[in-house]
Amino acid sequence: MRTQDLMRAIGLLDEELVVEAEQPERLRAIRWRRWAALAACAALLLALPWLRVLPWLSGSGGTAQDSLQAEAGQMDAAAAEQAQLEPFAAKFASGGFGFEGLFAYDPQELGSAGPWQEGEETPAALPVYRNENELLADGAACFGLDAEQMEQQLRALAAALGYEVETVEISPSAEEAAAYRQKLEQQGRDPDTDPNYEINTRPYSARAAAEGAELELLTTGEFTVRLTEPLALPQEYRLTQQSTLADAERTSLYLAGLYAEQLGITDPQPQARVEYSYEGEKKLTLAVRSGGALERQLLEFGFGGLQFYLDETGGACRMLRLWGTQAAGESMGDYPLISAEEAAALLEEGRCYTSVSEPFPGIEYLARTELVYREGTQAVAPYYRFWVELPSLEKENGLRTFGAYYVPAVRAEYLIDPPLSQWAMGE
Repeated sequence: MRTQDLMRAIGLLDEELVVEAEQPERLRAIRWRRWAALAACAALLLALPWLRVLPWLSGSGGTAQDSLQAEAGQMDAAAAEQAQLEPFAAKFASGGFGFEGLFAYDPQELGSAGPWQEGEETPAALPVYRNENELLADGAACFGLDAEQMEQQLRALAAALGYEVETVEISPSAEEAAAYRQKLEQQGRDPDTDPNYEINTRPYSARAAAEGAELELLTTGEFTVRLTEPLALPQEYRLTQQSTLADAERTSLYLAGLYAEQLGITDPQPQARVEYSYEGEKKLTLAVRSGGALERQLLEFGFGGLQFYLDETGGACRMLRLWGTQAAGESMGDYPLISAEEAAALLEEGRCYTSVSEPFPGIEYLARTELVYREGTQAVAPYYRFWVELPSLEKENGLRTFGAYYVPAVRAEYLIDPPLSQWAMGE
């Protein structure tokens, strides 16, 4: 969800200030001739917030030695218990969740294996981060990058990809902000004391046009490149309705070879998924995440990484998007985790978060277990995500429905509101 869409949903954005970007019908290929710009921007790219996923890189929370121990899986749970760990609210923020589910003919189609594999030993502890996207109790919205930071990072990313950017447009513009100020004054409201003024005039997007692409960076750190013309894929990487998850992974890695290093994705790991429409039409989602430290992989697997969008023929890439991990703010410390088996037992008891409106069908319908990071009302924390088949929702065409169920991976004594029932999300 884009920042402006989120703010619309919570009623904070004045529609008169929003000018939607037109979606280009044809998009052009990225050019790779300006490698000098890549070297010039390398140092700046290393400091970008969407790379801020390790405590010793961000300079927040814990010591470098503690972080290195956690990365190596050497953190002792007893030592973590002795630390002054702040209890946090594990419940997801209300609203906007919808039904989280997937259609598939086979559980193997649910997606590429995550950084933590079923059957592997669970890490003794993982970091928990303050949620930078949290809406404060007094109604003030938390923003990420300001206008100067958005422009600086948009230019750096554009240069890394070989683009020359002249003008960067910030939304809302100064003219739009002035118009909104005048509107408030005409209504007899003081812009200097009205909280809506700051919220509705705070920059949320930076856009630029370059030869070959249209670029956008949001205040959340999300970066999008819309190619002026689709980048044609070699024949062996083109995808059709007959393509498999393995095919999607191969194409993801091919595209990663063109873009990932320039955008800070190191040692790309496939993160593809097969999706079906209600009628059974197949869609392949192509993405990669960084390899390396488990913590970084889990964060990108949850809501980061680099995603590729093909055109309707499946033969060309029309857009790429670098998802930010900006929600992961200051580290709150390394928290002891429960095992996957313990989490499955809690799931069976119905002590989970889910958007599924039907009773839990039984542990025998468990199709896949994943360890992911997810935003809660207060913190970005690790959860077990269980994909469970819902037999009552199987379709006549053979498509099976799999719903997502979440159990906090952090031990209950560190949770303010551990889930007590399946319906906890609606309470």
